[in-house]
Amino acid sequence: MMTKFKQLLYNKLTLGLVLSVLGSLIFAVILKFSLGYYFDINPVKGGLTVIDLTCFLSIVTWKIFLSTFIELILGEKFYTPIGVYIDDPNSTISKMDKGKDTSADKAESSSKSSKTKDTSCNPLDTVDYYDLFMETTANLDRQYEMVRKLRDLKSSNDLKYYINKGALELEVPSNLSEAEAYTLSNKVGIMDRIYNTKYSEYKSLLKKDSRLEPSVAELRKHVKDGYTQLFDK
Repeated sequence: MMTKFKQLLYNKLTLGLVLSVLGSLIFAVILKFSLGYYFDINPVKGGLTVIDLTCFLSIVTWKIFLSTFIELILGEKFYTPIGVYIDDPNSTISKMDKGKDTSADKAESSSKSSKTKDTSCNPLDTVDYYDLFMETTANLDRQYEMVRKLRDLKSSNDLKYYINKGALELEVPSNLSEAEAYTLSNKVGIMDRIYNTKYSEYKSLLKKDSRLEPSVAELRKHVKDGYTQLFDK
C-alpha cells in the first residue's frame, strides 16, 4: 500500500511544482519578516490583518510569475514527475530506500543470487529499461502539453471540440471572423496531430517492455482525463 501511495505521490509532484513551492516558501519568509519589520516601525490599526492579506496576495502573485518563469526555463521538464528522479538508481533517495533492507532480506537475497546467478537481471537490461521509462515519461509530458494548450485555446476563445472521423474538430463562436476561425482551426489541427503522433509512439514504447505500462499508468490516466475534459461543455 505504501509503495503504491509513494508512486502516486511522485507522479503527482512535478519538478516545476516543487521548485515553485520552494521558491514561494522562501519568498513568503522574506516577505513576512519585511512587512513585520515595517509595521513595527509604522503601526496601523488592524496591522496584523493587513500583513496577512498583503502576504497572501503577494505570495499568490509571486507563485504565478515564478511558475511561468520556471516553465519557460525548464520547458517540457516542468511537467516531469518528481518520481522520475527518485526512481533514478543513482539518486540519493533511491540509495536511502535501498539501505532500509533488513538483514534477513539481505541474507535471502544473497542465497537466491547464488542459485540464480546465470538468470539474474543484466545491468544492461536495467539501463535499457530506465532509458525507455524516461522516453515514455517525456512522451506523456508532450501529450499533456498539447492537451493543456488545447484546453487554454478552448477557454480563451469559447470553442467547442468534437471528434469527426478520428480527427479533432472545433466549433467557433459566430462573432469570430473567417480569418480568425481559420487560424484557430490550423492551431487545433497541428496540436491534435502532435498529440496523436505522440500517442502512437507511446503505444509502440509500451511494447518494448512489459514493465512500462504499470509504471506510467497514473501519468497516462492524468493525460487521458485531461483530453476527455476537452469535450466538456
